[in-house]
Amino acid sequence: MRILLLLLLAPFSAFTQSVPYYLADGLNDFSDQQFRGTNPVYVTLVGTDSMIISTSADAYEHASAYKRSHGESYLRRTATWANAMPNFAFADDNAVILIEEGGSYLLFFKDKNTADGLLGEDDKSAVLHLKDSLRSIIVADNNRQRAENGRTTGARNRKILTAYMRGLQSKRSDPTLIRDIKKWSNNETTTVYVVDANYYITRNYRGETLNENIPAVIRYHLNGKCYIQWRAFGYEALGGGAFAKDLNTYTKNDAYILATGAGGSLRLDPGVVYEIDCD
Repeated sequence: MRILLLLLLAPFSAFTQSVPYYLADGLNDFSDQQFRGTNPVYVTLVGTDSMIISTSADAYEHASAYKRSHGESYLRRTATWANAMPNFAFADDNAVILIEEGGSYLLFFKDKNTADGLLGEDDKSAVLHLKDSLRSIIVADNNRQRAENGRTTGARNRKILTAYMRGLQSKRSDPTLIRDIKKWSNNETTTVYVVDANYYITRNYRGETLNENIPAVIRYHLNGKCYIQWRAFGYEALGGGAFAKDLNTYTKNDAYILATGAGGSLRLDPGVVYEIDCD
């Protein structure tokens, strides 16, 4: 099995004809039912960094394409006609192993006798050890990529929101409401932006007024950083056109504010805290 590991980490040579690879292990829980139900599969290597796996020698319409990214020892699936679950391929001239990030896998050998022999073995510990070793490489790379994507997305969103807040102005002068929102925020640095000119009236099915509310964005400092969030703020109806003096917050189904700025836009959901630049 050590020899197999070395083979699967080595580069494969270039050939363009479809070559059969025979199932050796991992049949039961792999997501792509076409591949797990096909023996053999047909592998076409294109150069040294691309591969096509199909269910027959010329059935490219029933195929998945894989490509090696720079610096990676495996190939990422780039296109498929069937299952959407991503999988990753370690391959050489003798074997191919497809691994899902969750751990499911399929192992194929070009040599049918080798594949049949391993398929019939009860002790799968060596194959599982190989699979876990290769999976750890994939998981580490994907975690790094997700972290980088998160940093990139976070920086972009912060840029959009910072620009949005620079241009935001209150559409209603309401000292009592602003005082109550600042008190509700429990933060002396809070600035309030009322984003609609008029209150919305909520009524029950009989047409009776339940409350009046209005959306407002608050901006505040906390632990050396700056944040925003928005809510619908308002007051409960007392009847006869009167409203209580205690501030409440209200959540409406599918309510959101679309923040635009810096050439982009971002949906702001109520009650969610977003970081912005302190400037």
